[in-house]
Amino acid sequence: MKIWILCGLLWLAGGAGAVRKLSSSSATQYSAAVSAPAAGKGQVLSQPQKAKQAVLGEVADAAAAGEAPHWHNTKPSDACMPFDVSRYGHKSVDQFCAKLNSLSDAQLKELHANAPLPSSNGGFPLRGCSHRCIAGSSFAAIVAKDPDNNLGWGGKCFKWTLNPTTGVPTQLINIFSPQYDNASLPDSERVKGVQQAHARVYYVEHSRGDNKPAWRFDHGGAEDIFDPVRKSMLIVQGFNDEMREVRPGFLLGRIFISHAPDGALEMPIFFALLQACTADGHFPTTPEARALPPLGGG
Repeated sequence: MKIWILCGLLWLAGGAGAVRKLSSSSATQYSAAVSAPAAGKGQVLSQPQKAKQAVLGEVADAAAAGEAPHWHNTKPSDACMPFDVSRYGHKSVDQFCAKLNSLSDAQLKELHANAPLPSSNGGFPLRGCSHRCIAGSSFAAIVAKDPDNNLGWGGKCFKWTLNPTTGVPTQLINIFSPQYDNASLPDSERVKGVQQAHARVYYVEHSRGDNKPAWRFDHGGAEDIFDPVRKSMLIVQGFNDEMREVRPGFLLGRIFISHAPDGALEMPIFFALLQACTADGHFPTTPEARALPPLGGG
């Protein structure tokens, strides 16, 4: 059995890339990424920077009036609005992720930095189970995109217990879908998966990236991830994701690993989480319930 201990290179199964030779497909992707010209930012997200969502203003107004905040979408049966890939000229999550992946690391960092800042009592934009993209052009990111290295990481599911002050889900669990990146299969097969590796979710006033507010996914104490097919184990303790909402239903994350009580190193990998919904317009509570937006269209 292979055990990948992540000690400073990657999250999302990066430890495998740290000690294992790249597959031929990974090497090809890496060569293409470093030789291709950087895409313009407007090619992916041409919409103007959005103002804060109405729900944030409502929460702030209620708090100012001395009333208890009212959080929206607190049950899986509430109406779900999926991330709208068509707004950006795409038909599927795969197409949107491909465009996002065409951005340089500098452009991705700029998107994250320029996203609206969360507030201490503004809630959290995602509910239930999400879709994901792995982005970035660094060597570490190329390794992380290989399904043999990311062990089929396919998004995150957020718990329904909310912090009464911040409105942020108190916990998430990661999704591992073995066929998530297999575009030849129908969506119903690709989204199937298991849930492993819990993380705490909370608001931070000072992020590690730029000392400004963000939502943090703290994997300290997360259980190990075992892949029985690849006979591999992934250890993710110590990894923190710092998230901001770039557009409604689209969160972009930067990744850090704690290496001392007060220190952290940034990993050169970015990832996006996209709000998914069930076919009948509710919030998915299991990986296989994710139907909208379409993953690949099949």
